[in-house]
Amino acid sequence: MKAFDLAKEKRDVQKSKYNIADGMKQMFDPFERVARAHHVCPCCERPFSAEEEDEFVKKQRVKAASSAEHMKVLAVESSSAESLFLQLDKLRMVYEEYVKIGKETIPLAEKNLNELTEELDQKSQALDDVIITSEPIIYYYVRLDDDMNG
Repeated sequence: MKAFDLAKEKRDVQKSKYNIADGMKQMFDPFERVARAHHVCPCCERPFSAEEEDEFVKKQRVKAASSAEHMKVLAVESSSAESLFLQLDKLRMVYEEYVKIGKETIPLAEKNLNELTEELDQKSQALDDVIITSEPIIYYYVRLDDDMNG
């Protein structure tokens, strides 16, 4: 179960990293448009000189390009973490069924087996008692029949 929890945590972290990177990627284009349209920093609204604006836009484009590559890596890592989590989740369900069988099903079956074995022993003993009690009577009838026919 520890491996399952670790896989779940890793999956969640990878998804979070991907979502953050995706959010950052979605900001680059609007930031560039705001800087070009209003000649200000989109974060603090400080006015840009023409040179600062060009430098800012250039940085945004570089970051957008590197972000796209980074997102591809994160997508692969996220997919891998999700796949491992799903495999362990299926295994967890099998394990839980195994534990249930060990804790509930097998003990109940053993209890039923013991009860049925005890019942069989009682009925076998009763049958043995009937046979032992009936033997002299059967012997008497057989002997009587032999005496009459013989």
